[in-house]
Amino acid sequence: DLCRRVALCRKLYEYVAPTLVAEGLMGPLMQIEMPLVRVLVTMELDGMCVDTAVFRAQREPLEQRIRQLERKAHRTAGMEFNIEAPMQVSRVLFDHLGLPPPPNASRMKSGEYSTNQDVLQELLDQHQLPAIVLEHRTLRKLLDSLDACLAGVLRSAA
Repeated sequence: DLCRRVALCRKLYEYVAPTLVAEGLMGPLMQIEMPLVRVLVTMELDGMCVDTAVFRAQREPLEQRIRQLERKAHRTAGMEFNIEAPMQVSRVLFDHLGLPPPPNASRMKSGEYSTNQDVLQELLDQHQLPAIVLEHRTLRKLLDSLDACLAGVLRSAA
C-alpha cells in the first residue's frame, strides 16, 4: 500500500512539474510548501494542545450574534419565520416581500425558489434581508464547526 502511494505521488509529480516550472511556481513549492510538510507531519503525529476554555468562550458571542440576527431578520421581514429553513426563507423573500426571483434561482423539490448563497447574493441590492440571512448562515456554520472541533478534542482527550 505504501509503495503504491509513493508511485502515485511520483506520477503526479511528473504530471504537474512541467506546469509548475512553466508558471514559475517550482521555487515557492520547494522553498515554502515542502518544508511545511515536516511540520504538518510532526503536528499530526504529536498532536497539539488545545485550550477548551478558549473554544467555549467563543461560543457565547457567536450565539448572541446569531440570536440578534434572527430578531433583525424578523423585524426586517415584518414576520417571524425560521431563518434556518430554506423553504421558509424562500416564502418570506419571494411571496411575503415580493422580491423577484433572480435568473439563477432554481426551484426546489417543494416548488419554492432556492435560497442558496448565489441567489441571496443576487438579491443583496433589492432588500436587506438576504444580507442578514447570509451572515446568519456564515456564523451558524462557524458555530457548528467550533462545536464539532470541540467535540473532537473532548473525544480524543477521553
